[in-house]
Amino acid sequence: MAYEVEVDGLDRVRGRLGAIPGRVARRADEATRKAAQDTVRIARQRAPVDTGALRSSITLRTRRDQDGVEARVGPTVNYAREVEEGTSRRGPRPYLRPAFDANRHRYSYALQQIVQQELR
Repeated sequence: MAYEVEVDGLDRVRGRLGAIPGRVARRADEATRKAAQDTVRIARQRAPVDTGALRSSITLRTRRDQDGVEARVGPTVNYAREVEEGTSRRGPRPYLRPAFDANRHRYSYALQQIVQQELR
């Protein structure tokens, strides 16, 4: 289960960022990691607890390549999707999507601020 964030406008300014790619990339990587860490924290707080296995299985994995940092937040237990989305026997108990939604706008805003500050 993965969610994506798309920030409008970054492609339009990519050419202008050529002069300052290192600084912008580092700041964007930091913003990505922070948003992902915040998402983990909130998802763990919101996860329903029977044994604690679901909560403790919510992890963050990051990967860096030439395009930047990719952060993946999610649980590793096999029943995580059934808890999030519900089943025919039990209603949904969302924890991951609300955590993502809580950080989505702050993350987009942080990226926009980086771009605006660097283009001044």
